[in-house]
Amino acid sequence: FNALYGGGVTSKLFENIREKLSLCYYASSSVDRVKGLLFVYSGVKFEDFEKAEQEILRQLDDVREGKFTPDELTSAKRAVITRLIAAEDSLHSLESMTFQSAVSGITLSPRELAGLCDGVTAEDVSKIARSAVLDTVHYLRGRREHES
Repeated sequence: FNALYGGGVTSKLFENIREKLSLCYYASSSVDRVKGLLFVYSGVKFEDFEKAEQEILRQLDDVREGKFTPDELTSAKRAVITRLIAAEDSLHSLESMTFQSAVSGITLSPRELAGLCDGVTAEDVSKIARSAVLDTVHYLRGRREHES
């Protein structure tokens, strides 16, 4: 779900909000597996904030409704598989994954998890997206020199 929604350069947030609509300097998402939280990050001009926020939520609705192509799903799966296998080459990544797995009760290795990716269906991804509930919107804004 995260890879398809905002977790990479083939994601809906990156492709649509950043590339096609040019609403953000960057747009991505990440998941805290231990806490079950989804975070969306974007760099937005202040005047585009509401429009970008609406589009970020619309992209989530599209994933909830299964409005993504088989190619988008395949790209997301490949990105996750690559990330999981590459984790075996990094001590930091392995340590992080081992900790998250222990806390989550997952007993599979990164390679075993990667092997399960091909079995993920469009409905699986949409179901996960439907479980996401907007909780907090936080906007950081810098000061201009004359605002000091």
